[in-house]
Amino acid sequence: MTQREVRIAELKRRIAALDDERTAIAAEVAALEQTQILAMPFPNTVSLERMGHIVDRHSETDRKISLFREMFRGRTDVFPIRWNNAKTGKSGYAPACHNEWQRGVCEKPRVKCSACPNQAFIEVSDNLIERHLRGTTSTGAPFVMGLYPMLSDGTCYLLVADFDREDWRRDALAYVETCDLLHVPCALERSRSGNGAHAWIFFQEPVPAAAARRLGSAIITDTMERVPDIGFRSYDRFFPSQDTVPIGGFGNLIALPLQGAARRNENSVFVDRSLATCADQWGYLAGVQRMSRDSLDRIVEHASAGGRVLGVRSHWKKERTSHGFERLLDVVRSLSSLECYPPRFAWFSPIRFTCPGPNCRPASLPDWSGWQRSRIQNSTPLKPCAYRHMIRPESSHVPN
Repeated sequence: MTQREVRIAELKRRIAALDDERTAIAAEVAALEQTQILAMPFPNTVSLERMGHIVDRHSETDRKISLFREMFRGRTDVFPIRWNNAKTGKSGYAPACHNEWQRGVCEKPRVKCSACPNQAFIEVSDNLIERHLRGTTSTGAPFVMGLYPMLSDGTCYLLVADFDREDWRRDALAYVETCDLLHVPCALERSRSGNGAHAWIFFQEPVPAAAARRLGSAIITDTMERVPDIGFRSYDRFFPSQDTVPIGGFGNLIALPLQGAARRNENSVFVDRSLATCADQWGYLAGVQRMSRDSLDRIVEHASAGGRVLGVRSHWKKERTSHGFERLLDVVRSLSSLECYPPRFAWFSPIRFTCPGPNCRPASLPDWSGWQRSRIQNSTPLKPCAYRHMIRPESSHVPN
């Protein structure tokens, strides 16, 4: 070995040692930041549990309904109801309206409900909530209510993370474990289908939907830091799914829990941290804490200051391409709203998006076969990062 080769080998060893030292330092900083969050007081978080479980499974129906409406607060002037078409086998949700399908008045599907000039939306009432909890109407027809969580002023009383693909159990439990570590009260519900979960975070007062979603993004980012090999493939979206109310719309809806028919199959129910159904659904719900605005702001500000808030997609964008390319487009869109880069993502490689800024961290994209260079380069344009630097893919890392 020549003297030059010896010198090169020595320098490479020094670089590897520096990389190891940098990784160790980053891990220590992350641990210290986590400790700081755990040490934060949360004096404004109120729990109905402290009031002695005023509602449980033995309580009267009106008290259960009152608790339900107190926790699951959204728009009350309109709500979505589930419909099923026996001929086509299709199903979905639509705003409940007195004029639905009335000849000469309702022009669905040509005219959307949000744009209809003959709107006569049905308001939420105790009787309707009771129908949902029982699962049927007075005539025995199935009845499933949904909720528009974003209020007309762009605020919300809750944030829900939806998990509904493979590995939903692992992803949902990792998410709620992070909530527990951050002292964020979170109730986990098994969805109506039984093949997914909803993680509910409730607030004491209406908070901006944008702030609530940033809290969720911080939780997901922290979870991916804490569990490096997690991919969150089952994560679908947050509710509210937008930061502001869409013009002429209501925002995305979510199905309300504790629906009577689904409950008989132990779905649409709240579960513990082992995914076992809580024996007393009403006692459990009465004991769920609600988060104060101060606590929300404290966690989001701390996460943002430490560069630990990842822009998370509103929902999955379906593309008529391979599953791998769907995932690529989705991550590209997520990166377009990054304010900063988390230190590592084990499931991202090898396509790298870099930023010239001295304080910016590199992020990577997943490696799947079948991608085309033109598709990647022509995907959704990326926006500047928090330091106002334009982020572009490194062509040398783009697969053929």
